Amino acid sequence: MNKTSFSLSIFLLALILTLPATLLAQVELKPHIGINAFRYNDDPGTFESDARAGIQLGASLAIGNKVYFEPGFQFVNRKTELVSTQTDRELSIREVIAQPDLKGIRVPLLVGLRFADADAPVNFRVFAGPSATFLTNKEENVFHDFTFKETDWGMNVGAGLDLFIFFIDAGYEFGINKTFADTRSRSLYANAGVKIKF
Repeated sequence: MNKTSFSLSIFLLALILTLPATLLAQVELKPHIGINAFRYNDDPGTFESDARAGIQLGASLAIGNKVYFEPGFQFVNRKTELVSTQTDRELSIREVIAQPDLKGIRVPLLVGLRFADADAPVNFRVFAGPSATFLTNKEENVFHDFTFKETDWGMNVGAGLDLFIFFIDAGYEFGINKTFADTRSRSLYANAGVKIKF
């Protein structure tokens, strides 16, 4: 079993362990689609990373009332642009050295707090928690050789707004492990979808 399969197995086990709780708590299925702006920390003397727009599509389960647990599953496409800057006297020359196009499966495990009961027609939420993104494919427009780690572990903070059956979430994910060269990932994201109550 490789490292990616092992990591994915741990997350799937965590999801399975939450199933008994769904029998006792309020549950919402939340299919959604969203966008992200992904980049790496700059690596001084090597490259700068500029964010490019990517997308994600998935679903999550919100389990609980004011305090809730929300595991999720997403197909993600993350893009960034790596730029090298060279200074020649008073002239700075920026050269694009790579445009990574990373595809993978993202599994967030979030804990949130609603400001009103889950049944309220309008609600505001805050949330935080870990996530793991497992690369399934990468397409690179590169001029040099780059190596990407298969698993990107992250921590998330964000907020959301519920309007009747609709919701909007916005969050920030910062990488925990170094996934490319000597850098960690950073991502801003927003999702919109519908809530299906059980």
